[in-house]
Amino acid sequence: MLDDDARDRALQYPYAPPPGDCVWADGALTPLNGVDVNAIGAALQAVGADPRGRRTPILAIGSNRAPVQLARKFADFPKPCAVVVARAQLQDFDVVYGAGIAGYGAVGGATLAPSPGTRVEVWATWLDEAQMERMHETEGLSAGVYAFMELRRIDLVFDAGPQWTSAMAYVQRRGALNLGGAPVAIAEAPATGRKFQALRQPQMQAVLRDIFSAAAPLDKFIAENVMRPETRQARIAAMSRTAIPFDWPYAHDRTPAYLWRG
Repeated sequence: MLDDDARDRALQYPYAPPPGDCVWADGALTPLNGVDVNAIGAALQAVGADPRGRRTPILAIGSNRAPVQLARKFADFPKPCAVVVARAQLQDFDVVYGAGIAGYGAVGGATLAPSPGTRVEVWATWLDEAQMERMHETEGLSAGVYAFMELRRIDLVFDAGPQWTSAMAYVQRRGALNLGGAPVAIAEAPATGRKFQALRQPQMQAVLRDIFSAAAPLDKFIAENVMRPETRQARIAAMSRTAIPFDWPYAHDRTPAYLWRG
C-alpha cells in the first residue's frame, strides 16, 4: 500500500493555489499587490531573477499554479528559479477532468472544455525557456498526453485588470473524461454558471473505483494505479475510448515538432 504522502499526492490534486498574484521563487511567494501582469520585470528583479529574459505565459488550469507542484517540478533548477503566477477568469470554458490517471495516482489531470455561459477561475504562469522545456516534459508532450495549444478568440480577464483574447494552454489529446455523456468539472476550480457535474478528486477517485474495481477499498485502487503501470494503462485505454474531444475551432496546436510527430 501507499504511504500517507503518496496517498495525499493522489487525493489532494490539484493542490492549493497561491493566495493571489505572486512571484514564486524557490518556494517563497512574493505578492504582486495588483501589479499589471504585462509589466512583471520589476517583480522578477526583486527576487533576483533576470527581468529581461524571454518568458512565455501559459494557462495553469490544474496543479501547475500550485506552489507545491512548482517546487516538485523545479526542485533541481539553479537559484533563483522564479515563476510569475497570476489569477484570471476564463469565460465560456470549464476546467474538467481529462481521460487519464497520472503515474502518481491522481485522476484526470486538468483539461479545458468549452462551456457557454460558464466563467471559471484559471491561472497563468510566466516561464523562461528552461522552465518551459521542463514543463513540456512534465506534461508529457512527447508521449502525446497533452498538446501545447494556442487558444484564440477567448475572453480571459486577469484579477489585475488586463483582458486577453488569446493564450497558450496544455490541453489533453485524449480529451475529457466522459461520465454519462458529459465532462466532469474539477470542483476545486471555482466557477459561476457551471453546466457540468463537479466532483472533487476523492469523489472522482471513488467513481472510477466503482467502474473498474467496485469491491476494492479506495486506497487499494489508488495503489494499483501507482504501483501497477499495466493496470493503470488498461484503465486509461478504457477511459480514452469514450473521451470527449476538445472542440474549440480557434485552437491551434503549437507543440514543438521535435516533441510530437503524431
